[in-house]
Amino acid sequence: MEGASGSSPRYNEARAATIGQQLLDLGRYDEAIQVASEMLAHGESPTALVLLSLALRSLTRHDEAVSAAQRATAIQPDHLGAWTALALAHSALGAHPAAIAAAEERVRLAPHDSYGHLLKSEVIDAWWPAPEGLAAAQEAVRLAPNSPQAHRALGNAYLRRRSRSKARSSFEQALRLDSQAPGALVGLATVDMTTRPGTAASDLLDVARAHPRNALVTYNLRVALGRILAGTWFLVLGGAVLSFAIVVVWSKYPLPPMIATIIQLTLAVIALAVVVLLCGRVLRPQQARKALRFALAANRSLVVLGAVLLIGLIGLFVLAIIPRVAQEFVLILLYPALGFVGAIASLVWRVGINTASRRL
Repeated sequence: MEGASGSSPRYNEARAATIGQQLLDLGRYDEAIQVASEMLAHGESPTALVLLSLALRSLTRHDEAVSAAQRATAIQPDHLGAWTALALAHSALGAHPAAIAAAEERVRLAPHDSYGHLLKSEVIDAWWPAPEGLAAAQEAVRLAPNSPQAHRALGNAYLRRRSRSKARSSFEQALRLDSQAPGALVGLATVDMTTRPGTAASDLLDVARAHPRNALVTYNLRVALGRILAGTWFLVLGGAVLSFAIVVVWSKYPLPPMIATIIQLTLAVIALAVVVLLCGRVLRPQQARKALRFALAANRSLVVLGAVLLIGLIGLFVLAIIPRVAQEFVLILLYPALGFVGAIASLVWRVGINTASRRL
């Protein structure tokens, strides 16, 4: 017998746990499970079970993750990591009351630990942004005013409640404490998503280069790029509708060709200017190239939507210089076809985004 626990004298659980955590951080979940299994071969260990639960949850094996975390809490009822893993596993499984109960137990065990309140806020808000979720995030900040994670959690709580100005303030405070905090950078980009999608995409590209395996960054980048393309595509369709109106007016009330050309060119220039404002000025050339490659890998429908946008934008300029008969051909055949393809691409993009959101 090699000891009371039956463990090899050369075995170092702390070192194995560190390696397992590093594998988790790198997204190498199968390898992390192997490390946890090796740790468990030396005896029941709550640390190994926590590692196992976190890795299983990341692989969407939620039932097994809950089981491993429950074993950890049974072995050591005051193990904070075990209650954290149990709360996260229950939340991923959709068992929100159980997740909240596990988070509250962690808070009871360590009431002055800000992370427990942060965890409680996140599992509550995962189901519904109840007042207790915001209160828990505020308590986390009160207990750890210099913690970027606490300010990031408070920013997320405000964001879920559509308090964008307060969310921005919290994310900016987190970034003042840690300029590379990925959660805060993603949160700040999310605040900009609806009003400044180009800025949001640019910020997310910076985060993606530093954290290429971060699924939340990938998800939000797809959302930002989709909104840029969809927004500008609707603008181009608007330009096509106005051009069609000009053709109709021209057919009833003959206009000097120069005036009609100037009006249509003006519409095209306005559309191009807005596209450049949203994409070209904010997404610098080197970032734009990376954005296209990233979009192709993440969601091919974005590339289709981008191609439709480019063809439609070129078409606005073509409309200004071709004869009226050809204009009618372009407007009646080309733009409806582009609109159909664009609508399908947008639908596929939205389905992909919804699928990705359920996996987060």
